[in-house]
Amino acid sequence: MGRPEAVVSLHGGLSREERRLRQARFTQDPKVEILVATDAAGEGVNLQQAHLLVNYDLPWNPARLEQRFGRIHRIGQREVCHMWNLVAENTREGEVYLRLLEKLEEQSRDLGGRVFDVLGQLFQDQPLKELLLEAIRYGEDPEVRARLFRKVEGAVDRERLLSLLEGALAKEVLDPKRLKHLREEMERAEARRLQPHYLTSFFREALERLGGSIYLREAGRMEVAYVPPGCGSLGCSGSTPGSPSTRTG
Repeated sequence: MGRPEAVVSLHGGLSREERRLRQARFTQDPKVEILVATDAAGEGVNLQQAHLLVNYDLPWNPARLEQRFGRIHRIGQREVCHMWNLVAENTREGEVYLRLLEKLEEQSRDLGGRVFDVLGQLFQDQPLKELLLEAIRYGEDPEVRARLFRKVEGAVDRERLLSLLEGALAKEVLDPKRLKHLREEMERAEARRLQPHYLTSFFREALERLGGSIYLREAGRMEVAYVPPGCGSLGCSGSTPGSPSTRTG
């Protein structure tokens, strides 16, 4: 790229705070163009600001392909997402994985991309990892290679995919009246919910009436500088009555 600051990385050796900072740099800093990540970014990370994904090291669990793609193909994505899977040439396991990817691409075109919804269920009888290990150990035997290819093609068979997709779809449908009623109940529950500023006002006034002192440190954070002796009889905890406190919240 010619600029070290154009690339950031995420991996399991980073602290949670450092990972958040690097993720924020990638999603918000226009100077950062590439994120290099291990599976530490495979789940729970929102990267919809990006729309191009390259899988350099393919997982031996196809469901993790879906997880990785799901990081960029999320609500809020405004671009067409593309994923490239790099496969090592002239390797036994690479041949098996390439056959799988080719069949997935073929069926994905026919089924409108829905194949990725059931990737985790394709190899329930025999995990893909076992097939790849078998390819590494015995893949030079033409009969073994042909058998492995048949298993891969059978796992991605169109009829089997349709059956899995049908099972993955919810069959229960709420009628419009029931749906309207549920929405109204949710709105009423939200209206009845005690708002945080009421709790804050109650706590501050109660503490001050009892002789305590509280100070605003920053937005959303306060310091209780003194807990009055009478507070213990009201069910307060966390400090010795009559002693200073530096707890914040």
